[in-house]
Amino acid sequence: MPDSEHTPHLWIPDEDIADIPVRPAGRPERQERCVAVHESHGEALLRGLQSVTEFFTGLRRDSIAADPDLLTFLLAAEKLRDLARLRKFIGTEGMRIHALISRVSAIVTAPADAFDRLTESVRRYRDSGIKKSFRHVAGFAPFTAGDKMSGRLRRFLLEHPDAQAADVIIMLMPNLTPEREGEYAGMVTSNIECNGGTLIGSPFTLTDGTGMIRAALPPSAAGRILSDPAIYRADSTSFFGAEEALSTAHFTDGAHE
Repeated sequence: MPDSEHTPHLWIPDEDIADIPVRPAGRPERQERCVAVHESHGEALLRGLQSVTEFFTGLRRDSIAADPDLLTFLLAAEKLRDLARLRKFIGTEGMRIHALISRVSAIVTAPADAFDRLTESVRRYRDSGIKKSFRHVAGFAPFTAGDKMSGRLRRFLLEHPDAQAADVIIMLMPNLTPEREGEYAGMVTSNIECNGGTLIGSPFTLTDGTGMIRAALPPSAAGRILSDPAIYRADSTSFFGAEEALSTAHFTDGAHE
């Protein structure tokens, strides 16, 4: 080929060349960020599970009867779509969803041995980043009395701390087996009576099988009674005032003697 058809090469003197360090394609900075995320996130999840354990320890200290083989607690997802993604994962980890309390939060239960395995799985996630489904979990927390009270009941207890009683309708945890439904109704009844409360009528069930209990609770003991893990929801009734509720309870008790 004639020289006139060649394009001259660009030549740069060696002294004008500066070496540019090349970073490895493994992106270590990104890896370090990922490690930091699963370590800090895993530690936060472990603190949540520890608070659940401490909550149940407090129940025993307060002499609140609770199922020793089943722990009830809250699980929150990072995003709305994550809760749907987590359903299979929840079952795999030995948990069971009983109710949704918001678009991203659910009440779950886990047998004591499954809870221990869950804690160990979270610990492995924190230490090594495995079990990546935990990335979709925002946190774990105890299901406390404050979570169960309606705004109306909470206002009554705050505004009438010296009232003789609060007329309360209690809903037991939904989606229980018939056997556990009966056990839970008995435990809640015992906790009510042991803490100065009085049943109003007999426990009953809704058409979907969810247990209901109406009771007159001393405001000073309402928080302790409603901490019972068997309770899902509590609200003030509009049928009677507090004093009427208490007198009705005495009448009802007498009618069964």
